[in-house]
Amino acid sequence: MESDRGKILSESARNSVDTLYKTSGLI
Repeated sequence: MESDRGKILSESARNSVDTLYKTSGLI
């Protein structure tokens, strides 16, 4: 259960960073 939560958190963080980069026009 802990690993699942960590996986979800890391995916959310990655998506957030991806969105930030796209919004900044770096990607």
